[in-house]
Amino acid sequence: MDASSGPVVHGRVEPGFEPVRDAFRRNLTEHGEVGAAVAVHHAGRPVVDLWAGVRDLDSGAPWESDTLAIVFSATKGVTSMVLAHAHSRGLFEYDRPVALYWPGFARAGKERITVRELLSHRAGLPYLDAELTPALLAEPDYRSVELPHGNGFATARSLAALYGEFAQGSPTLGVGEESLRALEERPDPPTRGEHDVNLKIPTRYSLGLWKPHPAWRFGSDDRAYGTPCAGGSFGFADPATGTGYGYVPNRMGLRIRDDPRDAALRRALADCLKASTP
Repeated sequence: MDASSGPVVHGRVEPGFEPVRDAFRRNLTEHGEVGAAVAVHHAGRPVVDLWAGVRDLDSGAPWESDTLAIVFSATKGVTSMVLAHAHSRGLFEYDRPVALYWPGFARAGKERITVRELLSHRAGLPYLDAELTPALLAEPDYRSVELPHGNGFATARSLAALYGEFAQGSPTLGVGEESLRALEERPDPPTRGEHDVNLKIPTRYSLGLWKPHPAWRFGSDDRAYGTPCAGGSFGFADPATGTGYGYVPNRMGLRIRDDPRDAALRRALADCLKASTP
């Protein structure tokens, strides 16, 4: 616990990563944070593990070390890493048709869509024709459906640990090097450009994950990958520094990416990593 000044922030940081704690505390005082957690794995060990605020405004119940929160599209990153693990075991190929592994998918002209096209948001499939309002996203029925693209629950600690495992070359899970390099590679640009017709912004996807883009930078270089969510959560791997990052709040953000709370934490982390590099 650190109660030296301002709101109480629980958890720990290793020496050299104190600026992340300072930025996390400022989120509570300057960016309207209600309850949240942030975690970082670096060089194979946890170096940041912080939480603060309340998990329930009505009851005032505090955010705990193991509090779960819905992470919406940040779920895609976990799903994509599960698929990368399966790919490294030879269970499928990214450039083969989805219908080869899921025969029922081969309907309405989808027979030739590859796994890579599907994961990279290039399949041209129909999208939702109803607005995803906060009320709809809070529906118990929505949350109870297992949607690998959008309604997973996680802790910041678990996101950081998983992305850190991949950023370190997967020493524990044993994901193959070919599969790891595939996640790090810069994808070929779409023939009609990188403007996302659904999100209305430039995007860059690869194998189910977002990649750094001139309009949105994260990580140390273009090898980084992760997934943000409209709620504000974000998890990513930074292979250049062997770092995994996870941030999970409970106050719904309004941005698709670069939530001010997350951006402040990542800036602080980037400064810490630069300072620790010989």
